[in-house]
Amino acid sequence: MAIGRQNCTEYMARLVFNTVVFSLVRWPNLVIVALVQMLLYYCTLRPAFGQYHLEPSLDDLRMTLLCLVTLCIAAAGYIINDIVDVQADALNRPTRHLVGRRMSISTAYWLYFMFSLVGFTAALYLAFYVRQISLIGLAPLASAGLLWYSVYAKRLPLLGNIVVASYCAGTAGIVWFAERHAFYQLAEANAAHASALRVFLWGYMGLAFVATMFRELVKDLEDQPGDAASGLHTLPIVAGVHVAKCLAWGMAALIAGGWGWLLLGCGAMSYSWSLWGLSALVLLPLVYACWLLVKAQAASDFKQISRWAKWIILAGLLLPLFVQPGF
Repeated sequence: MAIGRQNCTEYMARLVFNTVVFSLVRWPNLVIVALVQMLLYYCTLRPAFGQYHLEPSLDDLRMTLLCLVTLCIAAAGYIINDIVDVQADALNRPTRHLVGRRMSISTAYWLYFMFSLVGFTAALYLAFYVRQISLIGLAPLASAGLLWYSVYAKRLPLLGNIVVASYCAGTAGIVWFAERHAFYQLAEANAAHASALRVFLWGYMGLAFVATMFRELVKDLEDQPGDAASGLHTLPIVAGVHVAKCLAWGMAALIAGGWGWLLLGCGAMSYSWSLWGLSALVLLPLVYACWLLVKAQAASDFKQISRWAKWIILAGLLLPLFVQPGF
């Protein structure tokens, strides 16, 4: 009996740490998610609270738990999306899709339920630990939303893109939500500082939203053959390639305008000169990606643009490193 349990535990450990599983859960994206939440907490919110000797709701352990919840739910979302997309991925990524080729569908379902369970359990423990009952529904609602996206929303033009972009923005917003009590105290201590911080947080989340929308539209352009064969009605399929490109250019314009507005609109925030270097890392690749989009036709062209879009997102999400939350 004990030997059987030990063998089962060893099997689970090997499975989770298998390189196929790491690829399945998009480990680079999970690293970015964790980075965003840690940067917002340690570089923006916590220093602002500390300046006025306010006690945050999350200590290091609680912040780690919140991050664990987010990562588990995101990993489960990637897995269920790949399960639903077996047919489309076989056409769009014949040598790169995992479920149905390098991993059985039943194993993928097992991993989906495992990550969901860990996320639910961690969210429940965190909610009671920080005495915020509203956090109990965090994991189930997020998990249900990702399931709805995989099964239904992604099949309609723009709806799936908006859901994904909202989740990316929410990755940052959940940290702010968890620290809302300390933020209210900050507003009482210094309304101007809290207002500037609020502008920054909303702007940061807005940039995450539009940058993700830009990449999602490019990915839809890249995946047209498989999406059409699978019955998906993405924007390029329904409205045409030109319309999808125009909307992507519109998102790019919003990224550039939003970045400038964020830098100019937070007058109470102190920025280091290195922020201008970060701005170049965001805006120059954005211009180049837009130029590539003009002549892009084949899936390989859109794949290259998607890589640049991912770089733009990553560079933009580093913004809290270059912002000093004090006066």
